[in-house]
Amino acid sequence: MKRKKIIVFQGGLGNQLFQYAFLCKMRELGYETCYLNNATGSHNGFEIQKYFITDMIECHSTFYRIFKYLEKLYRHGCHFVFSTENRFSIKKSFQYGYWQDLRFLPIGDIIKFKKLLLDDANKRILDIMKGGNCIAIHVRRGDYLLPPHNKVFAGICTKEYYQKAICIMKSKFDKPKFLFFSNDMEWVKANLHFPNDECFYIDWNVGDKSVLDMYLMSHCCGNILANSTFSFWGARLGNNNVVVYPKKWFNTMAAPNIFPSQWIGI
Repeated sequence: MKRKKIIVFQGGLGNQLFQYAFLCKMRELGYETCYLNNATGSHNGFEIQKYFITDMIECHSTFYRIFKYLEKLYRHGCHFVFSTENRFSIKKSFQYGYWQDLRFLPIGDIIKFKKLLLDDANKRILDIMKGGNCIAIHVRRGDYLLPPHNKVFAGICTKEYYQKAICIMKSKFDKPKFLFFSNDMEWVKANLHFPNDECFYIDWNVGDKSVLDMYLMSHCCGNILANSTFSFWGARLGNNNVVVYPKKWFNTMAAPNIFPSQWIGI
């Protein structure tokens, strides 16, 4: 066994799933791995183990104290890696980043949901999905419109983007049903109104129930993504081939290499 790799978990659930995929990749390469939870203050905290079947060991508290010391010493902690566009050293013990790269994504169904408890409203949506041709449309605004996130994420998934994506889905599915997932449903209803189509608006899964949106999105036949890792995993976990995503993912940097070739970028 090679030297131990300590994978630092941070960010929201979408980012945590990328970090878990990276941990699995390191283990596949023969490294001993453990995780360090640095996500307690992010979104809904450390969610991955609540809702997903995972196989990982938490580091001893000593490593957490070392990491926090390094974070304070270097201001931004250990060398942070967003993807692999820049060189990074796999020789380091602390692996600190988001690891958004196809090379680190698992093949097959390594990442699986636990059995989640659904209320009547979510069960009703699942029943609708059983009829087929359901398209999940994720519209993320809310926090994306506020500093500091707005500089990075805002203004990318516009009304025009969603209209083009919906046209693509209509060309591929017969009488599709559109299921909207959003933290700004007022905007959705005002700007994405399709009176001749069957539409459903899912806005009740908030806070620590947000994961249920991802779960429902993964059961659709097709997905229209927002520029969000949460949105990405909603499609990825469903193994859907008909997925539309925005080619521009950030305002401040190039898009990560995470999109399968069969997905449609616009």
